[in-house]
Formats: sequence, structure tokens, C-alpha cells
Amino acid sequence: MRDRKKRQKQNPRIETYLEILKQNNLLYKASKQCLKQLDESDKQMYAVCWAPALVEYVMWVLSEALQDKQERLYFLARDAYPMYLIAQQIVTKFNLRIEIRYLRVSRYSLRIPEYHLLGEKCLDRIFLSGIDVSLYQILKRAELSEEEMYQVEKEIHYRRPLKQNLNPKDGAYNPGLQFDAFTAGIEDGGLRAKSSISAMVCYILANIEKPLSIKNITDALTAGCIANYFEICDSIDRLKAAGQIVEKDDRLYATPQCKAAVELIENDLPLTMREKSIACCQRALAKETYQRENRVDIEPDGNAFQVTLHVSDIDRDFMALKLYMPTKAQAQAVKEKFQANPVRVYEAVINTLFSEEQDPPID
Repeated sequence: MRDRKKRQKQNPRIETYLEILKQNNLLYKASKQCLKQLDESDKQMYAVCWAPALVEYVMWVLSEALQDKQERLYFLARDAYPMYLIAQQIVTKFNLRIEIRYLRVSRYSLRIPEYHLLGEKCLDRIFLSGIDVSLYQILKRAELSEEEMYQVEKEIHYRRPLKQNLNPKDGAYNPGLQFDAFTAGIEDGGLRAKSSISAMVCYILANIEKPLSIKNITDALTAGCIANYFEICDSIDRLKAAGQIVEKDDRLYATPQCKAAVELIENDLPLTMREKSIACCQRALAKETYQRENRVDIEPDGNAFQVTLHVSDIDRDFMALKLYMPTKAQAQAVKEKFQANPVRVYEAVINTLFSEEQDPPID
């Protein structure tokens, strides 16, 4: 018990990730076993977060490859090496009929084929901002030779040195141009800078009347494809450490300093993203209320699962509807659908019961 408390103090997210992993008993048990052998916080995080995510992803890749009747799968150096090792284990364990290979190839050699596959989207890669981007770097990304760069320089009448920083302040660092955040799950226009994500968290807490939990914010911004889950959590941790926001009874509150800062920086965030973030948070709060007031009980019943849907007020049920589902996955799907809009389910049942339509005659 003492070791568990020590581990939780070192990194409070470990228990959170373990709770998520309980949805997959195999990964949960494997992660728990690994934790017993690991002392360093970084390695513990790998066991409960990165490793399970990679395993699930590789299993999906193998499943898709088998469905497409692929006979061989290549994992490219160097980023895919951990996934290659995982795939080897899975293929051997389950005797899958697919050949796994590790291909040593440079990213540079794949750049032109990648651009061909991406089409016009490759321009996002070529013109990607950063700390010290120059015209020379942009043209190099486009695979232009030195001679071709010179021709472009002449054609656009470029008067500055090719390798000079394109920053507006002649080389001064501008954090607003730095895309330094993970972008997995983010759509076009989403937040790609750590500073922008922190600013958005402050903006939300300063403008939503009801207090929000960390889960409310992460659910809202990930559902809206606005920011990456891990980056949101990191931003919240940094803001708490800096005293910009405080947590009380599992709810986050903006401090007066945070609210004052929001007035200065909110216009740096795109208006569409601000409006979308507020709307997503309001939906997350509504969903939380639905789940609290309209509970769903799932209980094993022989080879099936009994699902009881409750539409409730403060101290009584308006409706308690029991259904039987053959699998737990289907029972969970019913639960999620119901809690997304329990009022619609209740109204549909009432309207059906009081409908004046006659039942069809029985032959």
C-alpha cells in the first residue's frame, strides 16, 4: 500500500490511466504486472500509457492488413521500430499469416513520394512554422536544388539572405509561431502550440459560469478535435503550478490573475476556436448532468447482460426500462447512446405508448 501511495504521489495520472485500462482486462493485467517491476516514473508512464496505446494501434494495423489480404507488412525506421517489435510478438502469439519486416529507410528519401500521396496538403508540411524558419529551409523542404532556389529568389525579387530567419523581428524568437505541441487527433485550425492550449484553458475557465473538472475540459477539447489530450493535461498541470488556476473538490477555477491575463490574450486565439471550445464544454457539462441524473445499471445475467435505464428526477424514477444484451460491448453501447440524450428516449417511449395508431392485425 505504501509503494502504491508513493507511486501515485510521483505521478497522479498513473491511477487515471489504470482506470481507463480496466476496459481491456488483458492490457490492464499486463500493465499492473509491469508496474511491480518498475520504479522510475517515466517507465511507469510508458507501461500504463504509451505501451497499451501502441499495442492497440498495432493490433488494429494487423487486423486491417489481414482484412485487406496483405501478405507482408513493413515498419519503417526508426520511429516504427517499437511497433515492429510489438507486431512480431502478436504475429507469433496468435500465429497470424502475415510477414513482418523492418525497413531501414531515411525520411528524406520518402519526402517526394509522400508529397505525391498528400497532394496539395503537402504544402502544410513545406510551410510549417517553427523557431528559426528561413526561406532556404522552406525551399529545401520542397526538394529544390541550390540552382532552383536561386531562380526562385530572382523571380520573387527576394531582397534578404535566403538563410535569414523569417520571423517578423529579424530573428527574434516569437513563441506564437512555434508549433511545439502534439497534434494527434487535431483537425485543421486546431491548437498546435502549448501556449495556445494553455491560453484556451484559461479562456474557458474565465468564461464558463459553471465550474469544470479536468475531465470536462479534456473531453470537450478532444471531442471537438481542438487540442491533443496529453497536451491539455500538461497545460492544466503547468497552469496549476503557476497559480493561474486552482483545483478544489475536483473542479477547476480561474484565479483573478488568470482572468486578467485572458483579457489581454484572448484575441490571440481564433474566434471560431473560442466559440467551438465553449460550446464543446457546455455539451460536456450537459452530458455529465445526464449521466449523474439518469444512471444506467449493467449486470451479468447468465450468458447475457441486463441493462436498466433510469430517467430520474431528484428522488424518483420517471422510467426504469430493462433490456437484455448478448454482449457487454452492446450493453455499453446502449448505455452511451441513452446517456447522450435520455430525454429523447423517454419521449419516444411515452409517444409510442400514447400513440393513436392501431396495431396491425395478426394473421
